[in-house]
Amino acid sequence: MISVAIKSGSNQFHGVGYEFLRNEALDTKNYFATSQSPYKRNQFGGAFGGPVIHNKTFFFGDFEIGRIRQSITNVDTVPTLAQRQGIFGGVQISPSRIDPVASNVLSFYPLPTNSGATNNYVYADPQNQDPVRWDVRIDQILSDRQNLYFRFSDQKADNGVIAPFPTDAQGNYYSGGGAQTTVSQSFVLVHNFIWSPSIITSVHAGWNYLNWVNSFPNQSLTGIGIPGVQTSYPGFSQINVTGLTPVGITNVPNSDGSQNRQLSADLTWNKGSHNLKVGLQAYWLQTNFLSSQRSSGIFNFTGQYTGNAVEDFLLGQSSSASISKWSYLELRTPYTHFFAQDDWKISRRLTLNIGLRYELSPPAVQKNDTIANFDLDTTPGHPQLVQAGSQGSSIADRALQGVNYHQFAPRFGFAYALPDNKTVIRGGYGLFYSNLITEGGQQSMEVNPPNALRVNFSTDKTRPPTILLSQGFAANALSLANATNVTLVSYDRGNATPTAQQWNLDIQRQLPGGVLIEVGYYGNKLDHMWRQIDGNPAPPEAGNINSNRLYTSTLVQGTVSIVTLADVVRIQKDGYSNYHALQAKVEKRYSKGLTFIASYSYSKSIALGDTAGVQNALNRAADRAVSSQDMTHRFVGSAVYALPFGQDLHVVERYALTDADHIRYEATIEDPKVFTRPWKMSMILYRHKEPNMQLLEHECYGFEEKYYP
Repeated sequence: MISVAIKSGSNQFHGVGYEFLRNEALDTKNYFATSQSPYKRNQFGGAFGGPVIHNKTFFFGDFEIGRIRQSITNVDTVPTLAQRQGIFGGVQISPSRIDPVASNVLSFYPLPTNSGATNNYVYADPQNQDPVRWDVRIDQILSDRQNLYFRFSDQKADNGVIAPFPTDAQGNYYSGGGAQTTVSQSFVLVHNFIWSPSIITSVHAGWNYLNWVNSFPNQSLTGIGIPGVQTSYPGFSQINVTGLTPVGITNVPNSDGSQNRQLSADLTWNKGSHNLKVGLQAYWLQTNFLSSQRSSGIFNFTGQYTGNAVEDFLLGQSSSASISKWSYLELRTPYTHFFAQDDWKISRRLTLNIGLRYELSPPAVQKNDTIANFDLDTTPGHPQLVQAGSQGSSIADRALQGVNYHQFAPRFGFAYALPDNKTVIRGGYGLFYSNLITEGGQQSMEVNPPNALRVNFSTDKTRPPTILLSQGFAANALSLANATNVTLVSYDRGNATPTAQQWNLDIQRQLPGGVLIEVGYYGNKLDHMWRQIDGNPAPPEAGNINSNRLYTSTLVQGTVSIVTLADVVRIQKDGYSNYHALQAKVEKRYSKGLTFIASYSYSKSIALGDTAGVQNALNRAADRAVSSQDMTHRFVGSAVYALPFGQDLHVVERYALTDADHIRYEATIEDPKVFTRPWKMSMILYRHKEPNMQLLEHECYGFEEKYYP
């Protein structure tokens, strides 16, 4: 975890400026590239802070601008020269049989850069970036007991178009993922109040905003004559040919405008041997996402008719195709969390950490209830497409998922120091809940009819082709009254929440020479994990796959339309994982020019649902296996050793306990190449202890430490 804080100003003006430059001068050429890819990275910025009113009001601000010009070498596969002429196995396809749309698509594929059948096209794709970010912070000291600060941050990232192929002669894009512009803004207002030497409160109000746009520039190329697809946006339908890099564009453009409002407050009370902390965290989460989905159409060519995917493509004989309407997410949900924690210093040797959280994190509801769930849980034998709000106005009825009102999360930890003052035993346990607004990567319930529609056409390879590229899609393919082969989304309606339990027990021992060794057992158990499967599988048998599926049709609630079904994207919470590990670490503090750290873990992770798909839809438990994240043996080590010659630096640090509340610190630095005489520094480190307050640290002993490179 990384925690970043913006510093405050002070009673003096301070500033800094910087420039970072990196280029390709020392880079090596990509193995497949014919020349070195350009790379120029400039990052420059500064910071400045100081007083507005002496001892009262301070400001601090910073900015950074980046200019990154780079190219990434792509190695792709395009049709060979023979394939472009329709020659397969020494036999040439008659030009009259070549699909006119396929011929048009073929013209967009660049010529190969080498004679290979695969990996035969190398292209340096420009991937330029122009990030800009800045922050400003104002601190106000209201009195000797309270202060206030405000921070605002703004960041913009402009990332250029990413594409595997260059534009055509007119500058049109016809493949790739488009350009991305991200603007994020946030502010926080914090008030701290010291009620007494042992009681402190802190109140935070915050706001985060994210605006993301994914698109291609406006251009003249918006289609290639495929019937039934939109021609309002750059590019044309995506063409997937097995073995070739796809051309065409799908699921672009997209845009996101989401917000998170937060209010939190906590109180810290130091009472004798207890350090208590209680608090509240409230969030209002808002997600707005506009997605073009498959509105431009997708055609797949696998070679199921001729045995060669490129030949199928030239003949226009597609094995499957899909098209959809646009979809729009407008999700809203409030989260309310409470917590209490006590760090209890029972004795000089034993400390307990006891805590409890309660989290109410209901599933998000869609504004205006424009979502639907293909309910496989209420009546599995007769699933229905349920509209949000059709069964009531509660959160569960509108979100079409259950609400978990029992998310209590206890935490416990301890540390015990043995009487030898060189050995510490530590242990802990915690329970944690996952908080997700949506799962599935834009395969959420907003894509279900009647407010959206996705259709997925399949074929029977034992029969003549029924999906021809030049014929495209029927004009009424996305009309609900005529929709066939509809893809639906089904969410688990239960109220279980992904829940993780973590525990550990370890022993730490201090050895001579400043060496610290630690050995411990660590475990993790995750239950009710989200996973995505096909909720409408078809057995592996002859015939049209959609005709063989478990569910073949359903009524669209609120209409008289009955649609035939294709696959069902099922998001359910029956995944799990178990992790057990023996971990060891040895560390040496820097002394006599040497420091090192090394760690080793021996572990095993077993999971169900951490990979996409299933082997057998009738026996999903068979997918229980070693996790994709499993790493049985893992060793990490590093060391620093200062060579005992060529340097004259000599540092001596001394710590001496002068009384129960004061330590004298002294440092002497000698280096004849830098200082004309030894450089010395000394100060008194002190602590302020209120009556009846017990500090948690161990006793302090005077010592001297020397550093030699």
